[in-house]
Amino acid sequence: MIKSNVKYFMFLPITLVLSVPFYIWGAFFPVKGLPFGLPISFLMIFVPFFLSLIYAWKEDGIKRIAFLFKSIFDMNKAKQWSIIFCLACMPLVA
Repeated sequence: MIKSNVKYFMFLPITLVLSVPFYIWGAFFPVKGLPFGLPISFLMIFVPFFLSLIYAWKEDGIKRIAFLFKSIFDMNKAKQWSIIFCLACMPLVA
């Protein structure tokens, strides 16, 4: 039980450590021509995604990954007010 919880507490530090190379890459080797003028460090958004896929794979293989995607895209779980709030905030962000 304790070993199982440790991996969840290690998620954030591992994500931070794996994100550092993107900052270094952007600082020392700037990349031009990315969409919307984004820096190369925007690629670090994929670090937690792939890390969660690895965690899911280690837990129960492809079944757990399928469950992960099913729970990500399950609109029935979300409350109606939260969906309306997210859609209403879009114009404020843009």
